[in-house]
Amino acid sequence: MAAPRVAEYVQELFKNSPVEVEVLSNVKVLEKEYPCLAAVNRCVPRHQARVIKLQYRGEGPIQKTLMLVGKGITYDTGGADIKAGGFMAGMHRDKCGAAAVAGFFQVV
Repeated sequence: MAAPRVAEYVQELFKNSPVEVEVLSNVKVLEKEYPCLAAVNRCVPRHQARVIKLQYRGEGPIQKTLMLVGKGITYDTGGADIKAGGFMAGMHRDKCGAAAVAGFFQVV
């Protein structure tokens, strides 16, 4: 599942829920706001990076803010030159952190 499809999946997952979903996909915005992500975002359009922000605001006054960050790499092209021995193919499984954060929000 490439990044655009992950974004669609997350948007559908939280549709009609108290969790707000914001997806950043504009390459110029990613270059400016997330330069390290942009540096490894050298791929075909169907794999272009997305930053997915989830936000939940409970009822009543906010007394504490908790931020969770989870990396979800679907295909890392930034280090293609140094990933020898077939390790590049396994990079599509490097999304456990992002999946854990999305799962946390689903429980909330």
